Amino acid sequence: MVFIIHAWICPGTKPSPIGAMGYIAVDCFFALSAFLITSLLIRERALYGAINYRKFIIRRGLRIWPLFYAVLFFSCVLLPLLNLKAALPLYGEFLLKQVLPSMLFCFNFAYPVNHRELADFSIAIGIPVVASLVPFWTLCIEEHFYTVWPLIVSRARTLSMLTGVIASAEVFNILVRCAVNWLSFNVFRVEFPFQLYFMNTFCHLDPLLIGAFLAILYHQKPHLFVCGNRQGIALSGVLAGLLTYCFSNMYLHFPSSSPMMIVDMTATALTAGLGLYLIMSWSPVRQFFAIKQLAAIGRVSFAIYLFHNFILSLVERQISTWPLPDVQWSYFLLKCIIAFPITYVLALLSWKYLESPCHKLKKHFEHKAVDPA
Repeated sequence: MVFIIHAWICPGTKPSPIGAMGYIAVDCFFALSAFLITSLLIRERALYGAINYRKFIIRRGLRIWPLFYAVLFFSCVLLPLLNLKAALPLYGEFLLKQVLPSMLFCFNFAYPVNHRELADFSIAIGIPVVASLVPFWTLCIEEHFYTVWPLIVSRARTLSMLTGVIASAEVFNILVRCAVNWLSFNVFRVEFPFQLYFMNTFCHLDPLLIGAFLAILYHQKPHLFVCGNRQGIALSGVLAGLLTYCFSNMYLHFPSSSPMMIVDMTATALTAGLGLYLIMSWSPVRQFFAIKQLAAIGRVSFAIYLFHNFILSLVERQISTWPLPDVQWSYFLLKCIIAFPITYVLALLSWKYLESPCHKLKKHFEHKAVDPA
């Protein structure tokens, strides 16, 4: 879905319902990730009586860090070398305001206030570095959440107490979003104020918290995750209503500092959470997502996500010179036809030569029970 929305966007593109797909897709990614990680943490604590925080962070790092830093090195070191003369005058500021925060997983805080410097640097060297780095904001939010979340899970005495923490965090999340929304409209004068709270970790916790809550519910009451056809159809109707709201209204508020953004972000999180619940509990949906081809794409989805925006930008730059009909659909389809195969092949290579070897190292950092003897 993220690939589709980024393929749809072209210079001069007007807001459209298709734009809502990208925001829903991001929240689906957050909710699914939070569900999986919380499930692993709960299972580890149940089996061993505790969570080994150091090994958890190392395992997470072996999955995320190799490709993340490889893309960062490619974007911020190798690409500028292609036009070093143009890059040098702006390189110091670029390193300070974008590269250093990215290295520390703070790109989501740096980009909203320094995006102009990144855009100017990309224009100066004639290479869309900005397109390569923009996907980092979601990874930064994830890293922030998963740095703190294992500590909270390990210290919560019961799963019910953990549910209370989630409820409190959601209230805090909405209050901070209201405050930052007001500040972005009345105090900060940035070009795209919505990025101050949409990319802000403290404002975008909803889907992560919903995914974590579903994991707790699954471990406490697994029987709730068995839906009959009547329940599945009814919940699908609710999901259709949420999607209708998102597709018909949300794109009108993005990007802006409209107070409706506060509601929209909650709506997309609920949409993602309900979609995840249906995938797990209703057999027809679960069987669809169990298709082998989808599982194969899922294995390399991380690399696809990091690569796709840069590849799309290069393809867009090339086809913009072609004599195509002035119809957005023609550009969209051509970009997909050219960019997706390239992105998928690069993702396969990334998995084979970088991600998979690092992934295999995770077995050395599994939590092992202590021998009482």
